Amino acid sequence: MPTKKLSLDFIYIDAGGGHRSAVLALSEVIASRYPSWQINPINLFQDVLRPIDPIHRLTRIRRSEDIYNSILKSGRTYGFTTMLRVMHKMIRWHAPAIENMLRHYWQKKPQPDLVVSLTPHFNGAMFRSLQAAYPHVPFVTVMTDLADTPPHFWQETQDQFIICGSDKAFAQAQTMGYDAGKIFKVSGMILKPNFYEDYSGLDRLREREKLGLDPSAPTALIMFGGHGAGTAEKIVKRLRRLRPHVQSIVMCGHNEKLRKKLLKDFLDDVIVRLRPEPALFQLPAIDNVADEVKVFGFRMFEKIKQPLSLASMRAEMNIRNPYGAKTQDFAGAITRRRCRRP
Repeated sequence: MPTKKLSLDFIYIDAGGGHRSAVLALSEVIASRYPSWQINPINLFQDVLRPIDPIHRLTRIRRSEDIYNSILKSGRTYGFTTMLRVMHKMIRWHAPAIENMLRHYWQKKPQPDLVVSLTPHFNGAMFRSLQAAYPHVPFVTVMTDLADTPPHFWQETQDQFIICGSDKAFAQAQTMGYDAGKIFKVSGMILKPNFYEDYSGLDRLREREKLGLDPSAPTALIMFGGHGAGTAEKIVKRLRRLRPHVQSIVMCGHNEKLRKKLLKDFLDDVIVRLRPEPALFQLPAIDNVADEVKVFGFRMFEKIKQPLSLASMRAEMNIRNPYGAKTQDFAGAITRRRCRRP
């Protein structure tokens, strides 16, 4: 019996790289299992809300996401809490306009069979606008964080489906009053299928030579998500001072400034790779060239799946995740694994 053709709207934002990465991963899996289904990726800021985006209205070239990404690139994340409070106030002030734009957006396109949100902050407005346009279309939120940071971050008090990647997020959803049959707990964050492939047969020494590395030297892989961060430079300097025999691969994401600086300062012993979109599909193989990896943000979940030593700092984990002590203990357990020599 042929599978019914369905149309799914996947809504994401480009604040960081995790939301887009989750959309790409989920789309890839669906395409392999249900090739007749139509996936419609929708960038909330670029495709829908650009006319009322205050940053775009002021500059005509940038978006609110760019401010967030600039903070990530600089590594100056100390004001995140204040920034989120201001943003939530702005969303409340503009809620009628946001919901009106979303309602018109859905009404002028073919009706979807399902709307899936992989973005925080706007789930209340998206749900209400979808109800106004197509009241019988189900709405699903897929959390790409380990926990919610209430109020109005991921979880809202409304009749929808929600998918949680941790026990903490699942417990939070239960207290929000969702129907028990609409809360689903999965085993972590969404990863691309190629992160589940077996790379045990990879010739690591040969792969290092291909990258211009010394095949016999311990190799560190340093990454800070899709937009990189200036902290990577500090890590490279510290490695060079404390463990001069270690060579590094730094994944700079879309951070061209960081890439140029590292190439200038550490050209002799550091290979720097900028991550354009097609390179994302090569990341598992690149990861397995290294002995030890320092990660931050969504890439943490990809590395937990990969058989490498992790050296993620406790402080870094706490900045990213409100899932406080448990995540900190988890990170501490990982840091005790030592760098393996080839």
